[in-house]
Amino acid sequence: MMTWGWMIVVIAVVSAALYSLGVFNPSTWVQKSARGFSSFSVEDWVLSSTSLTVTLASKEDSKINVTEISASSDTVSCSGAQSRVLNPGEKATLTAACTGVPPAGTGVTLEVTVSFRDLESGLYHRDYGYLTGKVE
Repeated sequence: MMTWGWMIVVIAVVSAALYSLGVFNPSTWVQKSARGFSSFSVEDWVLSSTSLTVTLASKEDSKINVTEISASSDTVSCSGAQSRVLNPGEKATLTAACTGVPPAGTGVTLEVTVSFRDLESGLYHRDYGYLTGKVE
C-alpha cells in the first residue's frame, strides 16, 4: 500500500509540473503559418487585441490595386478598406481593425479574404487563405 501511495504522489507532482509549463494547453503548440493564398505570398502577420496587420507580396503578373482585406474566425472579425497599388512581386503591409479578439497567447485560425482589381484587365478578384498562430 505504501508503494502505491508514493507512486500516486509522484504522478500528481509530475502532472502538476507539466500543467504549469503549459504542456496540456493546445495553444502552446500552435505554429505561425499562412496557407491557401494563390495571388499573394504572406511575408509576415500579427494579430493584436485591436488589429490584424499582414505583409503581402503580389504573385500576379500585372499591376493590381488591393481594395480590401477582411478576416474572421469563430469570435474574431476584421475588416479594412485599402487602396494599395502593387507591381508584380511588390510588397505591401495592410491593416484591418478587429473585434472579438481573444487574450494574448491564444491560438487562432483566421480565414482571410484579400480583394483586388487587376489594373490591366479592370476585373475585380478575391484571394482566400488561412492564417494560423497566436494573438500577440
